[in-house]
Amino acid sequence: CRWAACLGLLLFQSVRTLPDGLHPTPPMGWTSWNTFFENNSQVKMISQVDALLELGLDKFGYNFLTIDDFWQLPERDNLTGRMVEDPEKFPDGIKYLSDYFHSNGLKIGMYSSAGRFTCSGFLPGSLGYEKTDVEMLVEYEIDYFKYDNCYPRLDGTTNTGTGVNIDYTASAEHYPSLWQEPDEESRYSPMAAELAAVKEIRNITFEMCAWGFGNVETFGSGFGHLWRTSADITDTWEGMLWNIDVNDEVRYRQE
Repeated sequence: CRWAACLGLLLFQSVRTLPDGLHPTPPMGWTSWNTFFENNSQVKMISQVDALLELGLDKFGYNFLTIDDFWQLPERDNLTGRMVEDPEKFPDGIKYLSDYFHSNGLKIGMYSSAGRFTCSGFLPGSLGYEKTDVEMLVEYEIDYFKYDNCYPRLDGTTNTGTGVNIDYTASAEHYPSLWQEPDEESRYSPMAAELAAVKEIRNITFEMCAWGFGNVETFGSGFGHLWRTSADITDTWEGMLWNIDVNDEVRYRQE
């Protein structure tokens, strides 16, 4: 996504989202992935804050900027169990960026995955560490949490040679929604519960980046504020049309 509304295909609160009043309209902003991919850094995130303000996009509601994948080291801290910022990319730490965003009237997002690894294939995900990672989000004063869907097994293995571990029987039963093993609802549920437990301290926007897998439309409104309905978009007309067609599936239609 560029500066256009990355989340434009998601639904309004009046239709389906957590009933906590956090988002009467869809949140809008920018995420680092499709610009910097694995080469994100503190300097680059600050440059995007400055660019957003210079363009005046914050005045039109674009106020979320998310640090996507590859922000952390491959191993968690041995003592605390927490993920650790890559000191070469983020020398002053995530809390420093959080303070910078907030001092400029903007909101900061972070990224993890409901699996053993993130979609990097080797950086730690949050599966089994939900409470620890939510404590980190609260300490860093994070506003938005993007939660991906790669490497769903605790041992990190998959049956596809990619980050996806397809449950072929369930996928055939629930087509066109693909299902993984373990399924999306069972893996997103613990994180949703931990985020709900700290809501009175910090109400964090929860994006379930589930790609439309596991029939996320059947449980998303009880877990989070928004959820992905398709695979990654591409910066092409064909990619836009493909996403429009996916979102016209019967399962996504609302009366």
